Amino acid sequence: MKKLTRWAVCLGLCLGLLVCGALAAESGISVQLDGQNLTFTDAVPQVKDQRTFLPFRAVFEAMGADVDNEGNTITAVRGDKTLTMTIGSTEATVTKKGVTRSITMDVAPYVVSAPAWRTYVPVRFAAQAFDCAVGWDQAAQTAVIVDTEKLVQNAMEGKTYTYLEKLAALGNQYKEGIWNMDASFNMDMAMLTAPMMTMDGEVKGVMADNAKLDMTMNMKLDMDGLLAMTSAMGAEQPDEAAQAQFEALKTDGVDLALRGDINAGKLYMNMDLGALVTAEELDPDAWYELDMATLMEQMGMNWSDLMAMSENANMLDTLVSALSAVEPNDAANGYAELKKSFDLLFTAFADDHFQLWGSKVPHNFGSCSTHYDLPSPDGSNVGVDLLLTFVSEHDHTLKGYELTFTMNNGTATTDGSPATMTVSMSMDNLGKMTADLDMDMGGITMSMTMDGSYTPGTTAPVVTPPAGAKVIPFTDLMGQSGDLGVIGGADGPTAIFTAKAA
Repeated sequence: MKKLTRWAVCLGLCLGLLVCGALAAESGISVQLDGQNLTFTDAVPQVKDQRTFLPFRAVFEAMGADVDNEGNTITAVRGDKTLTMTIGSTEATVTKKGVTRSITMDVAPYVVSAPAWRTYVPVRFAAQAFDCAVGWDQAAQTAVIVDTEKLVQNAMEGKTYTYLEKLAALGNQYKEGIWNMDASFNMDMAMLTAPMMTMDGEVKGVMADNAKLDMTMNMKLDMDGLLAMTSAMGAEQPDEAAQAQFEALKTDGVDLALRGDINAGKLYMNMDLGALVTAEELDPDAWYELDMATLMEQMGMNWSDLMAMSENANMLDTLVSALSAVEPNDAANGYAELKKSFDLLFTAFADDHFQLWGSKVPHNFGSCSTHYDLPSPDGSNVGVDLLLTFVSEHDHTLKGYELTFTMNNGTATTDGSPATMTVSMSMDNLGKMTADLDMDMGGITMSMTMDGSYTPGTTAPVVTPPAGAKVIPFTDLMGQSGDLGVIGGADGPTAIFTAKAA
């Protein structure tokens, strides 16, 4: 009898293994986490409603989470983040650092009862809930998951980043108190060295506690070069009325005003397009309200919770969340390439990689800088180039920074040259800031500059429209029969939009 029992057990195990093997073969889907394929014993990945689903317990435990399944509620906890889902429901919650937000998935978790009782969850949502990047390699039929938080932590291990901490502190000084802002900007665009258009503008206003604002902007646009270019090409030229609009755009420009309180989720905008539109088309005295809090509530998210989460986020949280949007779609090399890029980046901006140079005389300025190259796929250093320079006193007290970002994608443009883009930014401890953008698309070039400053203010910003002003919900404006307006006729340049208000 005992021998018979042992044979029955062995036979049952063999049959179970055969069933699991058959299921795996039927699924044909692999799951990779941080470069390693996951092994599923009694439940395999499935495709349902054109979505890949994974066994709940297997995938979350592989990511280092503690899981629990009580009734229809499934919970996964990792670090300071808790994910809660309900079987059959597309509603889920994510709690981080005590702040809970609701999320609506496009598919719901479900249960499969045979050959074993297992709960399945959508792979993309499951991964992104814990800030993991997720992609799909179609050729390999593999879901690729990369734990970006672990990747960042490993890349930062044993390194210090006091220079970057000083950089964050320089910007954080404007998060509290009242600050006046005054900036000007200029943009030039040309084709084959021939000017096409120029734009000049200025922005002035007041901000308080990094949330309340009252800003005004004027923008002038000169398209004489574009008109001359189209004329030389034989295009029909704008009529007299359109010419007057172009002239008004160049001399008077358009005025925008923005008020609001980000923490409350309310923004108000006033647009005065001058001679470009009539008052019937767009009331220059009306203010348009964007209620972000209500919009988020309609999407199942609480605006106050989102603001609290943003306020509590540190540089690492922000970086991990941003990197989780990357889609690693190469099962063979995706993880290794991503890890290499992370290691290079975090090594470049660690303290011991900064190069000290400049004056060593006490009380004079000195500098330190670091340089980073992101190799292109062919191994040459023509991808992304970053140069960060800090200006400081001899005791390393930060006086300002300069950041230059250059991208050369190696793609030949119409004239055979590679497309390039360079962005430069600087800021000092007195609130002066500059920014420059240069793009060369081969035949078409664009440059933009901005100069501005923050200075301490005394008068708090007005965050609501003037008393008695007509306030129109922005959703009403978007829902009206506004059209893309054409200045200069169907064959001439197009530039300005108009939206008809009630």
